[in-house]
Order: sequence, then C-alpha cells, then structure tokens
Amino acid sequence: MDERGQFTFYRSFWEAVKGLPKKDRLPILETIISYALNGIAYKDDSRVHRGSCVKYYSAEPRLEIVIREVGG
Repeated sequence: MDERGQFTFYRSFWEAVKGLPKKDRLPILETIISYALNGIAYKDDSRVHRGSCVKYYSAEPRLEIVIREVGG
C-alpha cells in the first residue's frame, strides 16, 4: 500500500458540492474520501463494510477519518 497515509481535501471539492441538496452531498463526499483512501488506508475500497458521518463545529476546520478493522 501507499505510504503517504494522508490525502488533501481541497476547498474546491467542497465548493463543487455545497450547492447541492444536503441529501446528495454526503454520498458524493463519501465517494471522494473512499477514492482518496483506496490503496492508502486499505487495499481495496470494495472491502469497506460501513461508513458514518458526524458533523461537529470547531474553531479549526478539518476532516477526521477513523478506520477500524471489523472481525479480524
């Protein structure tokens, strides 16, 4: 796997989807994140079992992703 261990979420990604209805934004953002992490955080994104999203307000804008192995 790639040793970068990170990806850059550009403002343009958000600008491209922010005008969409809220129900349509999450699937698009999940796709961007899944694609970006494919080969970095896991070998193949088809093996991702489940995802969830929680929005918090913070003084420091950021995107945090937590990945856990299921089952083992």
